[in-house]
Amino acid sequence: PQITKSYAVGDMKYMRKLVYAGAKYSFFLMLFFSIPLCLETKQILVLWLKLVPDHTIAFVRLTLIATMLLVLGNTLSVAQGATGKLKRFSIITSIFTFLEFPLVFIFFNLGYSPESCYYIHVVIYAGLVFVKIYIVKEYVGFTYSSYVREVIFKVFRVSAAAVVLPIVTLIFFE
Repeated sequence: PQITKSYAVGDMKYMRKLVYAGAKYSFFLMLFFSIPLCLETKQILVLWLKLVPDHTIAFVRLTLIATMLLVLGNTLSVAQGATGKLKRFSIITSIFTFLEFPLVFIFFNLGYSPESCYYIHVVIYAGLVFVKIYIVKEYVGFTYSSYVREVIFKVFRVSAAAVVLPIVTLIFFE
């Protein structure tokens, strides 16, 4: 509501601040839960399912990664919604997302593993963030580089730092 409200009153600077902060905090919240889930996926699935089907561990991990990428672009969607100009945004993002289906079909026909569909899913969602940035920047008044600098670089820098200690701990204690 604050993003929409700030757009309605014409406070674009505050709106950009909210879009950037919302993207970062949403990502960090997902990261907080995803790191332990990714590192302990096998143990969690064994406790839950007893017999873990093939590829399930990879599916869970890749789904968590894709979800983190999805939340990274959610505030961009809210910002675009605040402008009321949704037709172009919806068509382009839908077409881009739909590309996943023919790509998965091609990869499966070429004999790739079941995990390949999730790798494609992750790549599509990563690309979707950049597609959203490209569209929304026209209406909201920020630059492509400012979003990448203020959000993308920061979340990946924190992610890299946050993953190191748990991975080192897991390696030494197993």
